Amino acid sequence: SLENKDPKEICICFLVKVKRQVEEKTGKRYDTFEAKSFKTQDVDHQTNYFITVSGLSFFK
Repeated sequence: SLENKDPKEICICFLVKVKRQVEEKTGKRYDTFEAKSFKTQDVDHQTNYFITVSGLSFFK
C-alpha cells in the first residue's frame, strides 16, 4: 500500500518500475533516469502522481 509512504519514496518506486518498462520497450539500457519534477493531485479519494523524467542517456 502506498498510503503511509513519503511522496519522495513513492516517486523513487515509480521511477524504478517505469525505467524497467522503458528499457523493455526500447531495447536499451539507461544509465541515467531521474525525476526532474514531481507533483500529486488528489481526486475522488485517490492520488495521481505526475513525474517528469530527465536525463535519458543510454548505453549502446
